[in-house]
Amino acid sequence: FTTSTPALIAFNINAKINSQLALNTGFNYRTVVYQTPTYYLGLNYKIVNGFNIWVNAAYGGYGNYNTSVGTEFFFKKPNLYLLLGATQIEGVLKPNTKSGMGLTLNIKKNL
Repeated sequence: FTTSTPALIAFNINAKINSQLALNTGFNYRTVVYQTPTYYLGLNYKIVNGFNIWVNAAYGGYGNYNTSVGTEFFFKKPNLYLLLGATQIEGVLKPNTKSGMGLTLNIKKNL
């Protein structure tokens, strides 16, 4: 379908395995871009309170497969999350057959 309003439609399930490890899965779809919906599965590991690392494997988006890694910091006082990640890291892992890599920096606040 086609729309002229940019938006991100996302659905995520986060299942806690133990006090430090969680499994997350879901999908997201960005409107007004040339990409398919992305389905993902990943692990989130809590190092200490307020600092997590993650790894995800995904299918869809701009290409077929995508592997990403990243970190998440939580700042309690302003109630903000800072996320730093690398996407399409298969371009680094297999440079002879894959190309590209993306870096993301997100600032998130729950209302």
